[in-house]
Amino acid sequence: MQFSPDEHYFAASSRTGDYVAYNFFQIVSARDGKNLGGVFLATGKYSFIPEYWSAGGDRLVIWDNQHRVLLYSVTSGQAIRKWFGDRPRLSDSGNFLAFENGRGHVLVYDLKSLQKSNEYYFAQPVVAKLFSQDGQRLMVLQSDQTLFQLEIGGASEKSAGK
Repeated sequence: MQFSPDEHYFAASSRTGDYVAYNFFQIVSARDGKNLGGVFLATGKYSFIPEYWSAGGDRLVIWDNQHRVLLYSVTSGQAIRKWFGDRPRLSDSGNFLAFENGRGHVLVYDLKSLQKSNEYYFAQPVVAKLFSQDGQRLMVLQSDQTLFQLEIGGASEKSAGK
């Protein structure tokens, strides 16, 4: 059992099978104990391993050891989309997803439309990302300890820290 980083959800994950590995993520509200749904993930003889997960709203994001960001619906259990990237961060509402796609390159997706909302380039490597509680801002910390507070909104491409 593992809590999401925001401690609003937790999942019990189990692995079974001799030849094919399966993971089941059951998402439960940590606030009231309500079962919100689950995702069944077949990893095909451990060809990939889930490294990190986060849930928000109706979304479950899984980052695997193949540098893929996998998006699922909690209520239906269905896969929605996948990207290549690293260290995803999901907003509490599940409306926005930020992840890295190369050194200093951060992509933000609007998960309602599944369209890229923002794209940022940083001069230094990104070491942490965090959405504000309302999901309207993204805080990004660079390796040189420079902190950026970015407004999330319409589609744009921006350079920061250069």
